[in-house]
Formats: sequence, C-alpha cells, structure tokens
Amino acid sequence: MSLKEERRMILNMVKENTISVDEGERLFDALEASIPKKTAQYFKADALLRSGVRLAKSMPSIPPLPSLQPRRASHTYRRDTAQEIKDKYEDLGFINLDTDEYKELYHNRVTPNYIREIQEAGLPKVDTDQLIELRNHDVSPQYVIAFKFPGHEDGDLSFDVDEIIECKSHGISQKYVSNFLEIYPDVDIDEIIESFSSGISTSKIKAYKDAGLDESDLDDLRDLHSRGISYRLIQEFNNLGLPDIDVSELIELVDRGVNRSVLSKLQTLHFEDFDYDDIIEFVDSGISFGYIKNMIAFGLKDLKMEDFIELHEHGVSEKAVKIFFDGGKDFTNIDDLIDFADLM
Repeated sequence: MSLKEERRMILNMVKENTISVDEGERLFDALEASIPKKTAQYFKADALLRSGVRLAKSMPSIPPLPSLQPRRASHTYRRDTAQEIKDKYEDLGFINLDTDEYKELYHNRVTPNYIREIQEAGLPKVDTDQLIELRNHDVSPQYVIAFKFPGHEDGDLSFDVDEIIECKSHGISQKYVSNFLEIYPDVDIDEIIESFSSGISTSKIKAYKDAGLDESDLDDLRDLHSRGISYRLIQEFNNLGLPDIDVSELIELVDRGVNRSVLSKLQTLHFEDFDYDDIIEFVDSGISFGYIKNMIAFGLKDLKMEDFIELHEHGVSEKAVKIFFDGGKDFTNIDDLIDFADLM
C-alpha cells in the first residue's frame, strides 16, 4: 500500500468514527517515523489537513433546517371569464358583437366600467369605434362632463364625439371648456378651439365683456387680445362717458397712440357731450393738455373740444385769451377771441 493510500485510509477511519482523532494522529506520527527524512516534508504539508479534521470533529453538528411550507394567501382573486365580460358589455347595450369586436374593445382599454361612465357623462349612444377613439385620445368621463351646458348637467351633450376629441387633441383642458360655456352657452366648438389657439383666456374674455363689450363677438375680443389692448383701457372710455364705443373704433384710437394716460388726462377736463370723434380730432390736431387746461382756467369753461381745436388752429394763444379777459371784454363766442388775437 502506498503512503498516499495509507493517509487516505487513516482520514476515512477518523471521518467514519472508526478511530478517534487522537488515534488518527498517533497513526500519522507512526507512519511519518517509518519513512525516510526526505519524504517527511510531504507529511508536514498534511499538518493543516489533519488539524482541519480535528476541528471539524470538535464542532457540534448542525440540526436540520425545518421544512418551509408555502404560505396561503389571505384573499383569492378570480379573473372574469370571457362569458362574464361579454355579459357586462351586453348589459350596456352592446349585443351581438363577435369575439373579435369584444377583444378589440378590451385590447383598447374600453372596459365595461369605462363605457358606463362615458354614458353617464352624457354620451349614451356611442358606438364601439367612437369609444375606441375616445379612449385612444385619453378622453376621460370627467372631460366629457365639461361639455354639458350650465343648467343642463342632467341632460345629454350638444357636442358630438368628434368635436370632443378635436378639443382634446388641441390640448384644451376641461376647465377651459366649462368656463367658456358659462360665458357663451350656445357657442360652436370652432369658437372654443380658435379662442384657445389665440391664447386668450376665459378670464380675459369675461373681463372684456364686463368692461362694456358684452355685445361684441369673439372675433373682436380675440383681435383686442392679439393687439395687447387691455380691458382697463375700455374702462377708461367708460369713465369718459363713452360706453358705446365699438371695437373697431377702440382699435383705431390705439393705433393713433391713445392710451390710458391720454384718456385719464382727458377725463380731468370734464367735457360734456364728449365722443369718439372728439378724441380723434384732439389727437390729430396736436393740441396739448396744458393749452386746454389753461384756456379753461382763464375763463373758457363751456367750450367743446372742437372749439379749443379751432382756436388752436387760428393761432389764438393762451396769453391772448388771458389779456382778453383781464381787459374785461365781453365774450360771446370764439370768433371774438379769434378777432382779438388777429389784432395783437
């Protein structure tokens, strides 16, 4: 028997408890003493192996792990069968659909619950193609409800599916739609889309109407918005006693440079029977506020805008008017002032 086989035999005997660890070590010592010294180095390499066996034998055995039983779920869930799903669609009025049609509805996330909510929102007569289009455009039941006219929340919609989808595809929110219908209950869908695309908000539309443009159409209001004309400018016209000015006149005044500052100064002059034409003449004449204000202070309190403009055109200065009144002359009309100024 070779040395290798003898070592293996001793290790197996220790492992199988045929001999003790101490007895195994004594056998290794005896085997080592019986071999030449040049081979003893080989046995020194076995010291680690022999100490490992001794350590393994001294360790307590590990008890077996308990078997793990699968844990039962506290609730069980059951998916609807194909027949049950079909029954739910039929309960909503979708009868005699073939298998492919049911699959197409379900594949496009048009569930029975979605159909029921869409019908309750105001679209009770939608077909399968329309439902799929609504779902694919992410039209929710809440979005559909926004298209109900104020005061008719329990009724059907006056907008069709295509119009609702078109609004959604333009990115128009349900809040914009509902606010718009509160202002214009009978509006066409094109007006909502065009107004949204122009950037005008529903709050600005309401502000224009509240400022005095209640009878103006949406085209006019969108035009004002695109030109940057504020509703506050319209309020200034109201303060001047010009509530009936229309949008085209307002735009013309703005184009001529009339702003809120100009209107505020005109308001301080307290003209009676002041109208749109007076403002146009005032702007075109180049007359200053100071000229009119001084003329009034010197005694010309009852003249109209056209009278001041005529005096200005004839070169009647503020100094001439002051001298006229300081001299105690009688004033009957502006011709008296023009004649007097010509003599100076």
